[in-house]
Amino acid sequence: MILALVAIIGNHLHTQAGVAKRLFHTLEKLQHSLISYGASTNNVCTLVKNSEADEIVRSLHAALFE
Repeated sequence: MILALVAIIGNHLHTQAGVAKRLFHTLEKLQHSLISYGASTNNVCTLVKNSEADEIVRSLHAALFE
């Protein structure tokens, strides 16, 4: 299985109200292997199947920016 790393990057993600909630709510509906949250205050990373990466990025973008 080929994996892709999807990263959500932004300043002060940990202090922005609702960002983590929207992020994890979106990811719980999608298949992913790992979430790395806390290693840095500026990013959250998740491993996903390469074939599903585009869909996951679009879903995260819609949840966080639209």
